[in-house]
Amino acid sequence: MYKFIILLALISCSTSEKKIKKAELDTLYIPSNNKNYFLRSLPQWANFSEMGSCHLSGQKKYLDFESLSKEQNLDYVQLGHLQHMYNVRLQAVMSKISSDEMRMSDEINILNDLFEQVKSKQFDFATPEHERVHIVWIDDFVTGKKNINYLKGLFRDEAFLEGYPILFSLCLNQKELDQFIVSTSLDEYSPLSFSNEYISAYQSDLKLGYSYQINLIKMFEGKSVHFFSPREVQPKFLLNIETIKTF
Repeated sequence: MYKFIILLALISCSTSEKKIKKAELDTLYIPSNNKNYFLRSLPQWANFSEMGSCHLSGQKKYLDFESLSKEQNLDYVQLGHLQHMYNVRLQAVMSKISSDEMRMSDEINILNDLFEQVKSKQFDFATPEHERVHIVWIDDFVTGKKNINYLKGLFRDEAFLEGYPILFSLCLNQKELDQFIVSTSLDEYSPLSFSNEYISAYQSDLKLGYSYQINLIKMFEGKSVHFFSPREVQPKFLLNIETIKTF
Protein backbone atom coordinates (compact mmCIF):
# COMPACT_ATOMS: atom_id res chain seq x y z
CA MET A 1 0.00 0.00 0.00
CA TYR A 2 2.82 2.45 0.82
CA LYS A 3 4.17 2.13 -2.71
CA PHE A 4 0.79 3.01 -4.16
CA ILE A 5 0.58 6.13 -2.00
CA ILE A 6 4.09 7.26 -2.91
CA LEU A 7 3.44 6.64 -6.59
CA LEU A 8 0.41 8.89 -6.45
CA ALA A 9 2.72 11.58 -5.09
CA LEU A 10 5.17 10.89 -7.90
CA ILE A 11 2.60 11.32 -10.59
CA SER A 12 1.33 14.53 -9.04
CA CYS A 13 4.86 15.91 -9.42
CA SER A 14 5.57 14.61 -12.92
CA THR A 15 2.41 15.56 -14.81
CA SER A 16 0.79 18.84 -15.68
CA GLU A 17 -2.55 17.59 -14.36
CA LYS A 18 -3.40 19.72 -11.32
CA LYS A 19 -6.09 17.50 -9.88
CA ILE A 20 -7.06 13.85 -10.13
CA LYS A 21 -10.70 13.12 -9.60
CA LYS A 22 -11.55 10.36 -7.17
CA ALA A 23 -13.25 8.40 -9.96
CA GLU A 24 -9.98 8.39 -11.91
CA LEU A 25 -7.87 6.83 -9.17
CA ASP A 26 -8.89 3.30 -10.07
CA THR A 27 -7.52 3.78 -13.59
CA LEU A 28 -4.35 5.61 -12.62
CA TYR A 29 -2.35 2.41 -12.32
CA ILE A 30 -2.93 -0.97 -13.91
CA PRO A 31 -2.64 -3.67 -11.23
CA SER A 32 0.57 -5.68 -11.27
CA ASN A 33 0.72 -8.75 -9.08
CA ASN A 34 3.26 -10.99 -10.84
CA LYS A 35 5.99 -11.56 -8.25
CA ASN A 36 6.07 -7.78 -7.71
CA TYR A 37 8.31 -7.38 -10.76
CA PHE A 38 6.51 -4.27 -11.99
CA LEU A 39 5.22 -1.06 -10.56
CA ARG A 40 1.75 -0.16 -11.71
CA SER A 41 1.58 1.39 -15.14
CA LEU A 42 0.83 5.02 -15.86
CA PRO A 43 -2.07 5.93 -18.17
CA GLN A 44 -0.91 7.64 -21.35
CA TRP A 45 -2.25 11.07 -20.30
CA ALA A 46 0.00 10.96 -17.24
CA ASN A 47 3.10 9.81 -19.14
CA PHE A 48 4.73 13.24 -19.02
CA SER A 49 8.22 14.40 -18.11
CA GLU A 50 8.01 17.75 -16.34
CA MET A 51 11.79 18.13 -16.34
CA GLY A 52 12.06 17.34 -20.04
CA SER A 53 8.85 19.30 -20.84
CA CYS A 54 7.57 16.51 -23.07
CA HIS A 55 5.01 13.75 -23.33
CA LEU A 56 6.53 10.28 -23.61
CA SER A 57 5.55 8.04 -26.47
CA GLY A 58 4.46 4.46 -25.96
CA GLN A 59 3.87 2.64 -22.70
CA LYS A 60 6.96 2.36 -20.56
CA LYS A 61 7.14 -0.31 -17.86
CA TYR A 62 8.68 0.63 -14.52
CA LEU A 63 10.29 -2.19 -12.54
CA ASP A 64 9.95 -2.67 -8.81
CA PHE A 65 13.62 -2.21 -7.92
CA GLU A 66 13.15 -2.97 -4.24
CA SER A 67 11.47 -6.35 -4.75
CA LEU A 68 13.75 -7.38 -7.62
CA SER A 69 16.87 -6.51 -5.64
CA LYS A 70 15.79 -8.90 -2.90
CA GLU A 71 14.53 -11.71 -5.12
CA GLN A 72 17.23 -11.60 -7.80
CA ASN A 73 20.10 -10.09 -5.77
CA LEU A 74 20.54 -7.15 -8.15
CA ASP A 75 22.04 -3.75 -7.30
CA TYR A 76 20.91 -0.31 -8.45
CA VAL A 77 23.10 -0.26 -11.55
CA GLN A 78 22.02 -3.71 -12.66
CA LEU A 79 18.36 -2.81 -12.12
CA GLY A 80 18.70 0.36 -14.18
CA HIS A 81 20.15 -1.61 -17.08
CA LEU A 82 17.54 -4.33 -16.62
CA GLN A 83 14.69 -1.83 -16.91
CA HIS A 84 16.31 -0.33 -20.02
CA MET A 85 16.90 -3.69 -21.70
CA TYR A 86 13.43 -4.95 -20.83
CA ASN A 87 11.68 -1.90 -22.29
CA VAL A 88 13.77 -1.98 -25.46
CA ARG A 89 12.80 -5.60 -26.05
CA LEU A 90 9.17 -5.01 -25.11
CA GLN A 91 8.89 -2.13 -27.58
CA ALA A 92 10.46 -4.26 -30.32
CA VAL A 93 7.90 -7.03 -29.74
CA MET A 94 4.98 -4.61 -29.50
CA SER A 95 5.90 -3.04 -32.84
CA LYS A 96 5.35 -6.40 -34.52
CA ILE A 97 1.94 -7.29 -33.09
CA SER A 98 -1.46 -5.75 -33.77
CA SER A 99 -2.65 -5.65 -30.16
CA ASP A 100 -1.82 -2.79 -27.79
CA GLU A 101 -1.36 -5.21 -24.91
CA MET A 102 0.80 -8.29 -24.37
CA ARG A 103 -0.05 -11.18 -22.12
CA MET A 104 1.56 -10.70 -18.73
CA SER A 105 3.09 -14.17 -19.02
CA ASP A 106 4.92 -13.07 -22.18
CA GLU A 107 6.17 -9.92 -20.46
CA ILE A 108 7.45 -11.99 -17.55
CA ASN A 109 9.24 -14.32 -19.99
CA ILE A 110 11.08 -11.36 -21.53
CA LEU A 111 12.20 -10.29 -18.08
CA ASN A 112 13.23 -13.79 -17.02
CA ASP A 113 15.39 -14.14 -20.12
CA LEU A 114 17.36 -11.06 -19.06
CA PHE A 115 18.16 -11.94 -15.45
CA GLU A 116 21.32 -13.97 -16.04
CA GLN A 117 22.54 -11.54 -18.67
CA VAL A 118 22.21 -8.65 -16.23
CA LYS A 119 23.74 -10.59 -13.35
CA SER A 120 26.83 -11.19 -15.48
CA LYS A 121 26.81 -7.46 -16.37
CA GLN A 122 26.26 -8.02 -20.08
CA PHE A 123 24.33 -4.81 -20.65
CA ASP A 124 23.13 -3.30 -23.91
CA PHE A 125 24.92 -0.10 -22.93
CA ALA A 126 28.70 -0.53 -22.98
CA THR A 127 30.27 1.94 -20.55
CA PRO A 128 33.28 3.52 -22.29
CA GLU A 129 36.74 2.70 -21.00
CA HIS A 130 37.60 6.40 -21.08
CA GLU A 131 38.06 7.69 -17.53
CA ARG A 132 36.07 10.86 -18.15
CA VAL A 133 32.53 10.93 -19.56
CA HIS A 134 30.68 14.00 -20.83
CA ILE A 135 26.92 13.51 -20.48
CA VAL A 136 24.91 15.99 -22.55
CA TRP A 137 21.26 16.65 -21.76
CA ILE A 138 19.62 17.15 -25.17
CA ASP A 139 15.87 17.50 -24.54
CA ASP A 140 15.72 21.24 -25.27
CA PHE A 141 17.11 20.42 -28.72
CA VAL A 142 14.62 17.58 -29.16
CA THR A 143 11.64 19.82 -28.36
CA GLY A 144 12.98 22.71 -30.46
CA LYS A 145 13.49 25.10 -27.55
CA LYS A 146 17.15 25.36 -28.50
CA ASN A 147 18.78 25.47 -31.92
CA ILE A 148 20.52 22.22 -32.81
CA ASN A 149 23.56 24.18 -33.98
CA TYR A 150 24.40 24.98 -30.35
CA LEU A 151 24.64 21.26 -29.68
CA LYS A 152 26.74 20.63 -32.78
CA GLY A 153 29.02 23.48 -31.76
CA LEU A 154 29.70 21.71 -28.48
CA PHE A 155 31.13 18.75 -30.39
CA ARG A 156 33.55 21.05 -32.18
CA ASP A 157 34.97 22.25 -28.86
CA GLU A 158 38.33 20.60 -28.18
CA ALA A 159 37.84 20.82 -24.42
CA PHE A 160 34.52 18.95 -24.71
CA LEU A 161 36.17 16.15 -26.67
CA GLU A 162 38.48 15.44 -23.73
CA GLY A 163 35.64 13.29 -22.35
CA TYR A 164 33.65 10.53 -24.03
CA PRO A 165 30.34 12.05 -25.26
CA ILE A 166 27.05 10.52 -24.10
CA LEU A 167 23.72 12.00 -25.18
CA PHE A 168 21.09 11.81 -22.44
CA SER A 169 17.33 12.27 -22.81
CA LEU A 170 14.36 12.25 -20.46
CA CYS A 171 12.01 12.52 -23.45
CA LEU A 172 13.22 9.88 -25.91
CA ASN A 173 13.29 6.11 -25.65
CA GLN A 174 16.26 4.20 -27.06
CA LYS A 175 14.90 3.86 -30.60
CA GLU A 176 13.85 7.51 -30.75
CA LEU A 177 17.18 8.72 -29.36
CA ASP A 178 19.17 6.69 -31.87
CA GLN A 179 16.98 8.10 -34.67
CA PHE A 180 17.52 11.65 -33.39
CA ILE A 181 21.29 11.19 -33.42
CA VAL A 182 21.23 10.01 -37.04
CA SER A 183 18.71 12.60 -38.26
CA THR A 184 20.81 15.46 -36.85
CA SER A 185 24.08 13.98 -38.21
CA LEU A 186 25.50 13.73 -34.69
CA ASP A 187 26.40 10.12 -35.41
CA GLU A 188 29.57 11.35 -37.12
CA TYR A 189 30.91 12.07 -33.62
CA SER A 190 30.08 8.51 -32.44
CA PRO A 191 28.36 9.50 -29.17
CA LEU A 192 26.77 6.91 -26.93
CA SER A 193 23.06 7.27 -26.10
CA PHE A 194 21.44 7.07 -22.66
CA SER A 195 17.66 7.03 -23.02
CA ASN A 196 14.67 7.51 -20.75
CA GLU A 197 14.23 3.79 -20.06
CA TYR A 198 16.81 4.27 -17.29
CA ILE A 199 14.63 6.72 -15.37
CA SER A 200 12.93 5.15 -12.37
CA ALA A 201 11.03 6.01 -9.21
CA TYR A 202 13.91 4.73 -7.06
CA GLN A 203 16.87 6.32 -5.35
CA SER A 204 20.25 4.59 -5.44
CA ASP A 205 19.52 3.06 -1.99
CA LEU A 206 16.55 1.31 -3.68
CA LYS A 207 13.98 3.29 -1.73
CA LEU A 208 11.10 4.96 -3.54
CA GLY A 209 11.68 8.65 -4.04
CA TYR A 210 9.18 11.43 -4.67
CA SER A 211 10.04 12.06 -8.31
CA TYR A 212 11.31 10.11 -11.29
CA GLN A 213 15.08 10.26 -11.26
CA ILE A 214 18.41 8.66 -12.01
CA ASN A 215 21.69 8.69 -10.12
CA LEU A 216 24.20 9.23 -12.93
CA ILE A 217 27.17 9.12 -10.56
CA LYS A 218 26.11 5.62 -9.48
CA MET A 219 25.37 4.48 -13.04
CA PHE A 220 28.84 5.63 -14.11
CA GLU A 221 30.64 4.67 -10.92
CA GLY A 222 34.40 4.92 -11.20
CA LYS A 223 34.19 7.55 -13.94
CA SER A 224 34.71 11.29 -13.76
CA VAL A 225 31.20 12.46 -14.69
CA HIS A 226 30.76 15.90 -16.29
CA PHE A 227 27.21 16.96 -17.11
CA PHE A 228 26.50 19.47 -19.88
CA SER A 229 23.15 21.25 -19.86
CA PRO A 230 21.60 24.01 -22.01
CA ARG A 231 19.67 25.26 -18.95
CA GLU A 232 20.71 27.59 -16.17
CA VAL A 233 18.43 25.85 -13.63
CA GLN A 234 19.16 22.14 -13.36
CA PRO A 235 16.83 19.28 -12.39
CA LYS A 236 17.04 18.03 -8.82
CA PHE A 237 18.43 14.63 -9.79
CA LEU A 238 21.70 16.35 -10.78
CA LEU A 239 22.45 17.44 -7.21
CA ASN A 240 24.87 14.53 -6.81
CA ILE A 241 27.00 15.66 -9.78
CA GLU A 242 29.87 17.98 -8.90
CA THR A 243 30.73 19.17 -12.41
CA ILE A 244 27.82 20.75 -14.31
CA LYS A 245 28.49 23.02 -17.28
CA THR A 246 25.98 25.09 -19.23
CA PHE A 247 26.34 25.77 -22.94
